[in-house]
Amino acid sequence: MDDASTDGSPIICDAFAAKDERVKVFHLDHAGVSAARNRGIEAAEGEFLMFADSDDWVDPVFCEVPLETALRESADVVMFGSVREGAERELFSVPARKGPFSYEERFTLFEELHSDFAWNKIYRRELFENIRFPEGVLYEDVAITYKIFHKAENVWYIDDTPYHYRVREGSIVATATHENENYYFEARMESADDLESWGMNDEAEKLRCKACFTYILRMDTRGKYSAECADYFRKNGCREDVMSRKARLMVRMFLRFPPLFRLISRAYGISVRDRT
Repeated sequence: MDDASTDGSPIICDAFAAKDERVKVFHLDHAGVSAARNRGIEAAEGEFLMFADSDDWVDPVFCEVPLETALRESADVVMFGSVREGAERELFSVPARKGPFSYEERFTLFEELHSDFAWNKIYRRELFENIRFPEGVLYEDVAITYKIFHKAENVWYIDDTPYHYRVREGSIVATATHENENYYFEARMESADDLESWGMNDEAEKLRCKACFTYILRMDTRGKYSAECADYFRKNGCREDVMSRKARLMVRMFLRFPPLFRLISRAYGISVRDRT
């Protein structure tokens, strides 16, 4: 998929297509990642789908190993680990937990499995019937992954790490702006509403608390007072059984002593991954 690339990629893609009839190239005009993915979904003819972002890279077994698991286990979705490539190299995997996940576990372990990403999975194509990535917004993965989990009957996890997720300065994900974080917050809260409508009340509450706390850590420490999050925690009290002890202490501090919260979170470098 070429979305108005300017680095010679269109020529390279067309050359591959000329050599191998299995390769199909589509040229878009600055349509964005969601439009590119949706175009690929609509053009796909095979049984399975996989996604890869243009600034990342994959190992030679990226397709092979997850596909083998999907076929062997009759899985609808197979998730796998990845490597976060940036200033520090970090593995994103859950090696202690492999195999099938129950319906409830898919949402209970949503954060631990890094489930929001579109690219760390292989999917049966039929799961995307009536589901498309929202166009023109950020965090499009967040808006659809949980819907795929809801439709899938058999979800597996393997601890292979064939995907290399590159974090670079200037990328959309690495740029924490107020607008970007609003998109993320709204997508998460919408997900929680749907989970609640499916009877997943505890998981919905956990997701709401995490959405608020994520917003606090990413934005309030940058001088943006998260009034909506504060209001949510004051009204709902935040179910303490769905947050870690550290998260509960930080939320209390945020509500009662905002200046101290900012000081401690900056001094100790508390990150989004500490929020659970």
